[in-house]
Amino acid sequence: MTEEESNFILITKINEFPMNEIVPMSVAYSYPFIAIVTAPTEILLFNLETRITSKLERKTIYTESVVLCSVISDDKSFIATGHNDSYGGEVVLWSLSSLTEVFSFRLNEGVSQVQFGLTSDSILHSDSMGVLTLSTITTKFFKKVVTHQVFRDFGSPLVTMAVHKRHLFTSSSNLTQCFTLDFFKDNEVWRESEPSNCFAFLDTPNENYVARGVGHDVIVTTLNGKNPHTYEFSRTPNVISFIDLNTILVLFAGNCEMIRENIRFHRKVPPGIALALSDRIFIAGQDLLQLSLASVEQRVDHYITENEWGKAFEQISSAKEIPNIYDFFNKFINSNSFDPEILFKNVDRLQKTDFIIDCKFTEKNELILNAFAESDYIKWNLTEKFIEKLISEVKDDDKLSGFLMKIEINRRWLPNIYQLLLKRNMLSTVSQLALVYSCDYFVNLLIAHYQENFCEIHRLLDILLMSEKLSPQSAISYLESVDLTYFVAFNKENAIKILSFAFDYLINHRLSCQILVNKVIPAIDKDDEDAWKKLVTLVTTKSVLIQEDLIPYIENYVYASNCDKTTRGDLLVYLLASSQITDTQRALDLVRNSGLQSCELAIIISIHDVDEYFSYIVDNKKSSFRSDLYKVVKDTSELKKIYIEKAHLLMSVNPDEFCEEVVKLENVQMIHEIYDILSKNKVLTWHFMKRVFCRPEFTESATSEEVLTYITFLARYNPSGVYSALKAFHNIPLDQMLEICKKHGIVDATLYLCGLSYDFDGALKFGTAALETSLMENQSSLIVSQICNYLTSTYQEDKITVWLKFLATFQIPIYVYYCDPEKASPEKLEPILELLGVFLDSMIRDLDSATIVATKFIDMFSFLPFQVARSIITRFFKSIREKNQFSGTLVQIEKFEAVNIQMNRLQDLAQGKEYDGIRCANCGKLLGQSDAVAYHCGHVFHAQCSTSGWCKICEVSIERSEKPTEATPDVSKQLVTLDQFSDEIPELEIFKKEELHRPMKKMLDIPTIGYISNV
Repeated sequence: MTEEESNFILITKINEFPMNEIVPMSVAYSYPFIAIVTAPTEILLFNLETRITSKLERKTIYTESVVLCSVISDDKSFIATGHNDSYGGEVVLWSLSSLTEVFSFRLNEGVSQVQFGLTSDSILHSDSMGVLTLSTITTKFFKKVVTHQVFRDFGSPLVTMAVHKRHLFTSSSNLTQCFTLDFFKDNEVWRESEPSNCFAFLDTPNENYVARGVGHDVIVTTLNGKNPHTYEFSRTPNVISFIDLNTILVLFAGNCEMIRENIRFHRKVPPGIALALSDRIFIAGQDLLQLSLASVEQRVDHYITENEWGKAFEQISSAKEIPNIYDFFNKFINSNSFDPEILFKNVDRLQKTDFIIDCKFTEKNELILNAFAESDYIKWNLTEKFIEKLISEVKDDDKLSGFLMKIEINRRWLPNIYQLLLKRNMLSTVSQLALVYSCDYFVNLLIAHYQENFCEIHRLLDILLMSEKLSPQSAISYLESVDLTYFVAFNKENAIKILSFAFDYLINHRLSCQILVNKVIPAIDKDDEDAWKKLVTLVTTKSVLIQEDLIPYIENYVYASNCDKTTRGDLLVYLLASSQITDTQRALDLVRNSGLQSCELAIIISIHDVDEYFSYIVDNKKSSFRSDLYKVVKDTSELKKIYIEKAHLLMSVNPDEFCEEVVKLENVQMIHEIYDILSKNKVLTWHFMKRVFCRPEFTESATSEEVLTYITFLARYNPSGVYSALKAFHNIPLDQMLEICKKHGIVDATLYLCGLSYDFDGALKFGTAALETSLMENQSSLIVSQICNYLTSTYQEDKITVWLKFLATFQIPIYVYYCDPEKASPEKLEPILELLGVFLDSMIRDLDSATIVATKFIDMFSFLPFQVARSIITRFFKSIREKNQFSGTLVQIEKFEAVNIQMNRLQDLAQGKEYDGIRCANCGKLLGQSDAVAYHCGHVFHAQCSTSGWCKICEVSIERSEKPTEATPDVSKQLVTLDQFSDEIPELEIFKKEELHRPMKKMLDIPTIGYISNV
């Protein structure tokens, strides 16, 4: 039963707590306290037992903030509130005894959910990114200290969170989980792949239960997730009141709805922040209201007082709810609003037909019996005495005759009925009744039917339909004339067999089966798979028109049956296509409730309703939308508008698919608009940008703000991709990008940006600091590689000096881990030396002068003994050798090409081809005697015409180098022998020549690094 304005809830205003102009930010409830947060610095606390209001105040505040959540501890000692401001978030702990703040701590992100843990010293709080943190408050040296532990990263914001019986219940955008708080790890109890809107709990002597709102449903399970039971509501609940296992109340915007013993109630309630516990609901709006459930008797008495008998009857779901139901019926009969039809309807619904049949009413007998004779309640189990009384009270012969002809009369009652009718001279009625009960097959079937002798009916129908000697027409006429409900119920298997023969007969003889189909529909159960398959086939293939009054039976089968969904969907699609069901929106709502997804989609496609399609996507948790969206949309030109308006939803459904569609449209402006829409949601913005803005077709058009946002995300979630992304973008805000890259320690990107801004000093400062930190902490080869790449790819005026300053950075780590007795670590020294070798290798290959590198290397690392430096020196000379070999290889290649060219030239000469040695091969003018230059190909040029190194005749490039070849210095001659290379500073010739570069013994003793270069 559903009510429009039910009085099942009594609304009581709590006058002791006037709301006045209070606008609550958050409300927390733990009996007997209601805490209403009115400002970041104020909480109003109302005691339901003493009816006293207290105020909790906070003297200082970090910045203006908004309180999104609050909770009262189980011991009624503290209140925790979660604050959000422009700098992040804050959790504040208030004392109910001192009525003031006792402790608070700042967070980098805002607080969206907060709950107390196992004690009032532990607080669970989550931020907008879905990171759930357990903060524990302890006291050290008379000072409170808070420690944070990440409990779980859910990857998306938490919708709701609750703690009950040492269990934590959470819900993110696509997942509901339960954890036990007794363990910090491996503590998941159960999970469901669906989001929950809210939680409520019920504790019984035998079991503890949790109710959670999932879409329009409330799912009840035990705390360990077992024994689920689903209650369906008309809207998504915001608050659940778990009264008992048979009664659940939910609240949503301005309305509340209750299911109680499979009966549904709803009514409007004042708006405000609502909290529910057991059978009490509190709403903080314009007033502080308490809602409580009214009894059925109270609601009925209320409507009787208002003379609204129809609504009074609607309150009663069972006759047991009213102590004396018959007195209630008689009270209605005696009222001025008495309507026999209302009486019959409710007597039938409450299964109290004996009140009419046994004539227990005391007034208005004639009115009631005349009205019953005109009613359609012919399926009641009428008694002989009731029919006789009705014959005596109804004076209209036609009305009486019609009643007798439409009711089922027991054959044993006929003699007495005939006598009463003959007394009234109703011969035609007697004749009709006698004709009905004559002796041919059709009449025999009718007589057996009225006698409820269904065994005989089945026997006769078997004979008529399965015998070749008898015509089955009488059986068909019988089946098309009577109510087949009890006939089918008597022997369902045989009845289905008989009906199949009847349908086959009609089809084979090309007769209409419409009448029989309409008779069978109300007689078979909605879950009878075989019967409905046969009926659906007949209806869809023979284009049967269903009677309008039978549509509810069809809907009951389609929407509430457990039969095959495909068959049910086919029937509904046929009825919609043939316009036998015209209320498409109602059909769509019912289809959703019954889970006919394919049928639901077919309806949405037929009405081309994009909003309904997205509701279908959300309700059924679809992970794809693209293929069906093209079917729903009439014009593909609407896709741009749809993608912009539904960007949040589509990114949540399938970000890959959505981004592919956006890229496919090739509309840069649309991408900017979608970015603006998603910019408030960091998660969706990141997932959108990492799929779209990495594409080269959009990098040129990206604004500086978009580039900044994208790089910020990359720096946080994928630092290794920042460098390549920066190289692709054009509108780069250098200062902001540089600050972000420095903040996150992204070396390659920072050096690249410094190079773009020509801040070589900044690059040197940052690079050396990063290199030193890396060498001291983790000895990362990546940092060394990135610095080498930067140095080899950047042109600077004093490149050698820059290389040497980076080389000097290796001094401190090597000295510390080798010479410092407290920090010496061979395990860390070995990788540093390996990285030094890699750095020297790149340095030698990039610089032209290996002599300077060798000299500075000896100056900087002379404190190393030979057995330690041996591998570096070996690699040093190996790099020089490989560089020289590479240079020699290039020379050999050039010589080989020159020889080939000369050989080709000789072949040309042998074939009679002449080369011009008088004119320039480039400009064609005469050559001078001192400015002629000959290429390997044999052609001659002016000196100024030969600078390009390109011969237009041969179409080859021959590079000319005016720079003399520099020999690699023999550094080995300057090194002492192995037995001389020890911890003492060797006396080398190079130190004698450059006395200032010689390290001091005192610097090593301090200790320092032999000599720290001025580079």
